[in-house]
Amino acid sequence: MKRTEHGLVFPSLGVIVAFVLIVLVFSFLSKQFFTLSTLGGIFTIAAELGTITLAVAVLMVSGEFDLSVGSVFATAGVLLATLLNHGINELVAFIVVLFMAAIVGSMNGFLTTRLRIPSFIVTLGMMMTIRGLLLLATKGFPVSYYGKSWLIHVLNGKFVGEFRVSAIWLLVFLGLFTFLLNRTRHGNWTYAAGGNPEVARALGVRVNRVKMINFLL
Repeated sequence: MKRTEHGLVFPSLGVIVAFVLIVLVFSFLSKQFFTLSTLGGIFTIAAELGTITLAVAVLMVSGEFDLSVGSVFATAGVLLATLLNHGINELVAFIVVLFMAAIVGSMNGFLTTRLRIPSFIVTLGMMMTIRGLLLLATKGFPVSYYGKSWLIHVLNGKFVGEFRVSAIWLLVFLGLFTFLLNRTRHGNWTYAAGGNPEVARALGVRVNRVKMINFLL
């Protein structure tokens, strides 16, 4: 919420009202909609998409965007399952997956900020490249892991009914990214880099570094 000369303004009010109306309409159309089971399923899907969306939103605020996040997300799951199937320690496998994602983010950031190639072109090419490599590695078949792993439970195990831990992670990341954008110097620089990069540079903002960090996120 912010204050203007006309009083208080809540930018997200329209989205919240639309969301409430949608819930009311579907609850009226189906008695099975507004149940804990349905809410658990919605939160599970929202957690996967929402967590990625939060990071992409920060990058978009800084004036860039990333089309390759879906391919990175898919590759992360396949890579994690493959490593676990080969008996790799869960923590080591998790670090390797994060390192893979960081490499992709750093490549996107380098090509965009240093070589000045538009992020649309860079990330579109990265998306197609990763998809091709993933298709080559899996031969078009899904990769599954059926063993027991504390890591899988921590990331997305059930904790109450149909609700999964991923919903908690979504709320955690929502809080972290909100704090990052609104309460830190990096968040202030992110707004500046996206608003007017040249003015931001003149004021001492390291625009390229800000965008590189956001690509990594």
